[in-house]
Amino acid sequence: MVAGFSKAERTMKSLYVRRLHLWPRFHVLAAADLERAPPDVVDVRVPMTPPMRGIQAAVLATMDACLKELRRTNKVDVEDLTVDKGLFKSFDEIVRRQLDPIWHTLGKKTKQLVADLRTLRKLLDYLVRYDAVTYLKYLDTLRVSEGVRSVWILADSSHRIFELAKRRVYQAVRTDGVNVSIDNKGTPTKKRKVAHNSTKKGKVTENEDSTVGPNTQKANTDVGIVLEEVLEEAPKWKVLWELLQEIAEQRMKSSAGNVHDEDKNDESGIVLVSCKDERTCLQLQECILKGPCQDGRCIGPTVANEPEPPLCQNSITRKAGGKKAPEKEMQVIVDMREFMSSLPNVLHQKGIRIVPVTLEVGDYVLSPLICVERKSIADLFQSFASGRLYNQVETMARYYKIPVLLIEFSQDKSFSFQSANEIGDDVSPTNIISKLSLLVLHFPRLRIIWSRSLHATAEIFMSLKTNQDEPDEKKATRVGVPSEDGIVEDDVRSENYNTSAIEFLRRLPGVTDSNYRAIMDGCNSLAELALLPVERLAELMGGQKAARTLKEFLDAKCPTML
Repeated sequence: MVAGFSKAERTMKSLYVRRLHLWPRFHVLAAADLERAPPDVVDVRVPMTPPMRGIQAAVLATMDACLKELRRTNKVDVEDLTVDKGLFKSFDEIVRRQLDPIWHTLGKKTKQLVADLRTLRKLLDYLVRYDAVTYLKYLDTLRVSEGVRSVWILADSSHRIFELAKRRVYQAVRTDGVNVSIDNKGTPTKKRKVAHNSTKKGKVTENEDSTVGPNTQKANTDVGIVLEEVLEEAPKWKVLWELLQEIAEQRMKSSAGNVHDEDKNDESGIVLVSCKDERTCLQLQECILKGPCQDGRCIGPTVANEPEPPLCQNSITRKAGGKKAPEKEMQVIVDMREFMSSLPNVLHQKGIRIVPVTLEVGDYVLSPLICVERKSIADLFQSFASGRLYNQVETMARYYKIPVLLIEFSQDKSFSFQSANEIGDDVSPTNIISKLSLLVLHFPRLRIIWSRSLHATAEIFMSLKTNQDEPDEKKATRVGVPSEDGIVEDDVRSENYNTSAIEFLRRLPGVTDSNYRAIMDGCNSLAELALLPVERLAELMGGQKAARTLKEFLDAKCPTML
């Protein structure tokens, strides 16, 4: 019912059923119904051919080798990792349950071993389900797609899997009846030397006397080797044919028996009616018993939408002095894109008022001073790789005094990026800890919050809002959005710097992002900059060309209309 796309919906449409009730087998009513007519279960086992049994043994040996490698990681329970449990689908759930909390801390080899175990279990399943040709094609597909990174293909027992799979489809035979083995690459190799194959001066004569049957294909005319098709019969089709024969015989016996006249004349079908509740069932039963000739009545509850009296609506209040002022409701301004997660719902359950808006800077605004950028583990790695996190932190540090980076872990995940023994002393550009350290060094005012779950995040937000003013919705939406004049408001840098003068300086010719800070350190105002000589400008701007361009612009005469 749950496998596939809309399988339950399509099943209900086929049965003309509008409501679906799912009851467990151990329910009292369900168990009583099932015990009335217990099904007659016939277990039919599909026998395996000798090549199939050889493939099964080779797959089990390969799976055992992968399990031994997985046990060396010391991160899984060894008792649950056995070959017997690896034959069932629940084995994937056992491995996932143990490794999912620390999945982001595992190495590539461990993750590949888990994927290989899933692939090997599929090979055992497809061995009975697929025919010989389809199974060989599936193995060839695995060799092409997983040959580079897979571990199980490099095992010794895996070569026997490919060899036996080819024997189920074809075999190499000499024209004189001598069998030839086939290696894993599909190249025929001779088992023994044949005396009558003459070789002269490096040339191999063609065996023209060999005859090719209707089910054979000539592979190598120089040595007289042909590929004989085997096409091993799938055992399941033989078992299915026997079952169909048995069903046909039972139908013939039942049709030859006597049929009661009542059953012949009874053409009324069974009508299945789905009722919403027990009361509807009783009404339907009463209507069926009374018949269509009698009048029926349907009595249901009626709710009058009348306004309540003012006395019930108003609470007893005291307008005189001496009453404590009501506490102001906490509110958090949330970006609309954050409603794809469950955190806004958890904040609402904690009694915090949620104000959904479109924010240009940050994801959550807790106060006029605090802005939070929320990142999950997967999003954090992607943001570091693309450089998006640097720009987000830069904009938060520009417009808010307390920029906060919230790193939120899942409740069922390990509360760490990597294990302690994998943390090195040197800074690595690929290490997540090194990237976080460089980010904090570049933005000293940045605060990082580590949260175990959504509820822990809500508690942290409530503690951060203590003794803080409530954020302004209109002001938060304007942050980062330039006005019609191109001026950005609420810039934190304006407290220490003249932002208007800085923006004007950066628009001057010859001034770039790499030299405007040096110019700011070398002079105190734009007037002082205009009086500097070209040599001093060249020292500050890092070149004569940029200095002359700026000096010519500053010394240029302003045209007048007079």
